[in-house]
Amino acid sequence: MKHVLIACVVFALCLAVGLFSLFYVRASGAQTNELLERSIRQAETEDYTGAAASLRQAKQVWEGRERILGIFLHHEEVDEVIALFAQLEQFIRLEDLDDYLGTASKNGWTIVRMGLICAALSAIPASDRNAPETMP
Repeated sequence: MKHVLIACVVFALCLAVGLFSLFYVRASGAQTNELLERSIRQAETEDYTGAAASLRQAKQVWEGRERILGIFLHHEEVDEVIALFAQLEQFIRLEDLDDYLGTASKNGWTIVRMGLICAALSAIPASDRNAPETMP
């Protein structure tokens, strides 16, 4: 009976961590994307000062959650978003609308993709996540 209880506690803990990571990544991505989309709309109306402020807010949200996101996501993806933010800041400083919109869209898709990956991973049992792929 003790083994069953321990197994249930471990299962419940894994489920709780999986659900927390799913909701945390989705919420972080949604908030960052919302600010990024606001920045895009402002840049399209040539309000570069407002676009830069919204971009800074989006970057602050992402960087504020970077440590925890690094636990749940691949580090390369988290670093890619930070690198894209740096590019966006450069384009907005130069008021280069075309490059800014292209890179902003790429950054938004990267953030959305990470949320989808996290959702998919939460549906896969932990024991199967690192299992080697086998060909039939």
